[in-house]
Amino acid sequence: NGSFYNDETGTNILIQFVDNNTYTITKNGREREAELIFKDCLKMNSYEIYIRRDAANNVIGLSVDNKRISNVIFEKS
Repeated sequence: NGSFYNDETGTNILIQFVDNNTYTITKNGREREAELIFKDCLKMNSYEIYIRRDAANNVIGLSVDNKRISNVIFEKS
């Protein structure tokens, strides 16, 4: 669970655990369902969202990819 922000695009992503491998992702006010496909990787439509961690294994942000974008970084807010 957490809120993540990309300063360049002014986009906020809110991730909330639902159950099992299911999460709700709210991006730009729109709620979508995502699935945890392996540790630290969520799939939402054509997006792959990778959890970024520091050396102490704390979540520090996200890296988002899809067909048009690659490695867009969101910082934990």
